Amino acid sequence: MTDETSLPVPYIEAFQRLQAHCPQGVDPTRHAQALVDAAAFLAERGRIAWRLGWTVDDLFAPPWLDHPGGLVWRIVGGRVNYITPENAMIARSSTSVSLVRRTRATTALQPDAAERAHVFMNFPGD
Repeated sequence: MTDETSLPVPYIEAFQRLQAHCPQGVDPTRHAQALVDAAAFLAERGRIAWRLGWTVDDLFAPPWLDHPGGLVWRIVGGRVNYITPENAMIARSSTSVSLVRRTRATTALQPDAAERAHVFMNFPGD
């Protein structure tokens, strides 16, 4: 980061990668929504998320098998009203609110973090 008002460089780079390519296996409409949601989230809560320890993978990891993906894939047109080191609250309307837990652990159905990062950072055609 260059100063307290700048977004962290890793977030900027991850967002640029997401803008450049739709991850393999993701519907283009879902990808387009994730781009809109990511831009709004980064503008409103990006610096806070960084200070709270949310990683690029926590925010941008694409959906994978039974894993719903990082936070930007889970906003789905809503707005992150608050974020803590472990959770984010997403409001989708005045009556619909979701609590999203930060997903750091891998499961038997997920590749390890290094493999997920490779999948996210190296799109087909790169």
